[in-house]
Amino acid sequence: LMVFKKSAVTPRTFEGIIRNFRLHIQPMIGNMKVYEIDTFVVQKVMNKMMEENYSNNTIKKNKHLISQFFEYAIDNKWVQVNPTLKIKLKIHDRKTYDTEEKYKALTPEVRTLFLEKLSNDESNFLKPMCITMMFAGLRVGEVIALTWRNIDFEHKTLKIERAITQVPKFDSEGNIVSRVTVVGD
Repeated sequence: LMVFKKSAVTPRTFEGIIRNFRLHIQPMIGNMKVYEIDTFVVQKVMNKMMEENYSNNTIKKNKHLISQFFEYAIDNKWVQVNPTLKIKLKIHDRKTYDTEEKYKALTPEVRTLFLEKLSNDESNFLKPMCITMMFAGLRVGEVIALTWRNIDFEHKTLKIERAITQVPKFDSEGNIVSRVTVVGD
């Protein structure tokens, strides 16, 4: 990861990769020799993640990361086959939420109350930002990075070109040592 992956992806992407590795891969196979890891072992890692209801996306990312490592291992003649090639992943059914507590978005009642509270305070500088985020589906960093040239009043559109983000800096072990706030494309 530190030699090849870190230099090939953005710092934010690498942060997610190293986090996934440390959370899911390292605890189960981190102490094994590369030649000890076969399809059965990798399938157990994937099964554990499925049993713990991780998202398909997280499971697939971890499988891909293990696969990339084994492609590197094959290139270096450490192993002859990639054990991820025969892995079976079950497609999770979409979850339906029966209770109000599991509803991820703001409920219509809460949205109405939120908008009323925003409207009651005319000096509220957060009101335009909150309304823009709510009705345009933007993230905080995207709204903060908006400039007047991003707004087309004639066509009533917003053009999202940039976002404020924090870029992590890593030490030689992949630990985050600091973050720098930047406007990124």
